[in-house]
Amino acid sequence: MGSRPAEAEILIVGAGPTGLALACALRNLGLKPLHFDKHEEGLNTSRAAVIHPRTMEVLENLGVAPTLLREGLRMEQFRLREGRKVLLQIDFSELPTAYPFALMIPQQDTERILMERLKELGGEVARGVEVIDLKMKSEGVEVLVRRGREEYWIHTRWLVGCDGGRSLVRQKAGITFEGEAYEQTFVLA
Repeated sequence: MGSRPAEAEILIVGAGPTGLALACALRNLGLKPLHFDKHEEGLNTSRAAVIHPRTMEVLENLGVAPTLLREGLRMEQFRLREGRKVLLQIDFSELPTAYPFALMIPQQDTERILMERLKELGGEVARGVEVIDLKMKSEGVEVLVRRGREEYWIHTRWLVGCDGGRSLVRQKAGITFEGEAYEQTFVLA
């Protein structure tokens, strides 16, 4: 993305799975959102390792389900144990869906697959572009972004914050976040 835009109909902030899936869905509808992520490249860590059946149904509509299924591992049952004692067991195989399982796949692989699909649809993510402020207006949102040492304003009719748990977009829009982080460390095996 060489030039800096002055306005965009839709601006997506964040290129994790949610932002990438939204960008693909909008492209499928013929819309061309502007898409920023503050990181210069995708994060090479997994903050999520499972895709649930309903999410697979949504991702099927985006055209990425076959690739996810090829690269992921199907888990028809989930058991939580303490020693030999089973504390919780979930059986996905009885669910009334085309995807009666949870799909184990690292988040960075999900992001890579969604990014490949977005590129197939003619989309891109401008990386290294950070939203630092925004002002709500009656006709949209004024968004202050930083790219390197340059700062500039973009007007957008629709701003979508897909920028994670510490979302600046959500904070600046005055939207509270009721969730919290787990203190525990988990291992999936």
